[in-house]
Amino acid sequence: MNLILFTGPDCHLCQLAKEQLAAISDVHVIPQNVREDTNLYHRYAMQIPVLKREDTNQELNWPFCENDIRSFIQ
Repeated sequence: MNLILFTGPDCHLCQLAKEQLAAISDVHVIPQNVREDTNLYHRYAMQIPVLKREDTNQELNWPFCENDIRSFIQ
């Protein structure tokens, strides 16, 4: 499964999210820096980190934990 992780530069919460995602082996994470796209920046800048499923477009907003991620990908 592919997940997009909306992130930003020097985002400590984004780093925590990446660490949680690293513990889950059955997902492929595509990081997307919201600063690289004006539309993404306006949508997500105050919410990052945010996970988005590519198959359903569902989103999981921070705060989340490893168990939340596992439920999200079911």
